Amino acid sequence: MEKKMRDLCKEVELWLKRYFPFCLKMLKG
Repeated sequence: MEKKMRDLCKEVELWLKRYFPFCLKMLKG
């Protein structure tokens, strides 16, 4: 369970790094 949570957090972090700047640009743009 612990490992699964850690993997999930890593995936979320990657997702945020990839998409969050894009979303910010869209909102400001």
